[in-house]
Amino acid sequence: MPGTQPAGAAKRNDTKILAIACVATVVIIALLAGMYFFVLKQHEATAPEQTVLKYFDALSTGDITLLKTLFTPEAAPDQPTLDIISKYTGTGAIKYEDVKLKTLEQNATEATVQLVDFTVKVKSGDQVASQKMSSLMSTAKLVVKLKCVNGAWLLNQKGELPSNFTAPGTGGST
Repeated sequence: MPGTQPAGAAKRNDTKILAIACVATVVIIALLAGMYFFVLKQHEATAPEQTVLKYFDALSTGDITLLKTLFTPEAAPDQPTLDIISKYTGTGAIKYEDVKLKTLEQNATEATVQLVDFTVKVKSGDQVASQKMSSLMSTAKLVVKLKCVNGAWLLNQKGELPSNFTAPGTGGST
């Protein structure tokens, strides 16, 4: 009869349609999983990491008022250090960008955050030079110590800024 297919051809078409639907379903699930893990589930900064990010923001903008609020009283930078920071960062000559951090240890009152990488951009006239710090640090593991005071995480490490980060085991600022 015209317009009809043999029974075997209909089964093959059904099998092809079923196979295509299964493959399409697997591809869609894989795409959704990829979007979840690579787009939606980005690393959210811990509270101590947020303080370190604010520190770099304050350095980049020259916001000395904010910078002062980010330290414990014992670790607060002295006024000559703040004046130097203000002189160089307040003009926009030095910027810190793409700061990547990792919390190594954290309890209710203390935390240690690793500075994994950041980019320093230095502007002089019309020229801008930038450097990823990971390319200079090689195997050095730079960390900053923080303390929770009245519910706020504060930098708790004495040292001249912006290098108040230490390599573990050195005991001093680098």
